[in-house]
Amino acid sequence: MEADLRPGGRVDALRHALGANAAHGHRRTNADKRRAVELALREFPKTPAIKIAEICGVSQPFVSAMKNEDITVISSTRIGRDGKEYQATRRRRQEPEEEVEHEQKKPKLTRAEKK
Repeated sequence: MEADLRPGGRVDALRHALGANAAHGHRRTNADKRRAVELALREFPKTPAIKIAEICGVSQPFVSAMKNEDITVISSTRIGRDGKEYQATRRRRQEPEEEVEHEQKKPKLTRAEKK
């Protein structure tokens, strides 16, 4: 059995695995891509969407959409493509408005009905 050994630790192995089969091998399903991005977002929460897209072999809009779906970690800093740490803008998801039962308003009477 052949094995592809590479130097590095857990993080290096994870980065390689997230993009595995993106360019060769069996075509990845949307579920495979989604799982890779979910794992990358959980493991590298401060990494920008464009960098995660490169690691996972998907598009940046795909990663951004998944980030907006479920914002679980709101960090005050993020790591840029240059490797430096920057202040992050906080984005909060709007909570769905609850349906409030309003008191039924009386219909307005016309002039003829008022008399």
